[in-house]
This record gives sequence, C-alpha cells and structure tokens, in this order.
Amino acid sequence: GEDCGKGFDLDINFDATSRGNSLVGIDGMNMGNGATLKIEDMRSGNNVTFNQFISLVEGLTAASGVVERRYKAQLYAAGPATVGDTEKNIILRFNYH
Repeated sequence: GEDCGKGFDLDINFDATSRGNSLVGIDGMNMGNGATLKIEDMRSGNNVTFNQFISLVEGLTAASGVVERRYKAQLYAAGPATVGDTEKNIILRFNYH
C-alpha cells in the first residue's frame, strides 16, 4: 500500500530477566561474582535500561542501507571478587512498528 515507503521504527529490549538474573538499578546486571555489567549505547553515551524497549532506529526503509549501532559492555566492581566461573544471558528482543 501507500505506507510501504514510509518505513518503520525498530526498538530493542536488552532482556536480562532470563534464568534468574538480578538487576542493580535499571541499567546494571549483577554478575554474581562481585561485578556489575552495564552496556553503554555508544551513540548516546548512556547506559541501556534493561528489560525495556528503547529506540534502535526510526524510519527504516530499503533506501536506508545498512544501519549500525555500537554498544560497549563494561564491568564494574560491586563488592569483593568471587573466584570461579560465571555465566549470564541477555536476550535481545526486537519490535518493529
């Protein structure tokens, strides 16, 4: 139809609720080893808010070409370090409208 050329918006959710993960505030994930994981959106300079859809790209069309977004994962000391393996999962959920 006539709306095909308008494009669509794409949102992303860094879902950290899987497998019993716990959050530190809205933008940190407890790694269970004395560290907190935060993910910085390199475009805005802000940490992403976990478990909430945020805008990834607006007005995406075939003419947009390749769209790239960069994120940086950072670990922060949150207490005494615990020796051993740790495994955490973050599920990326996408929503377009």
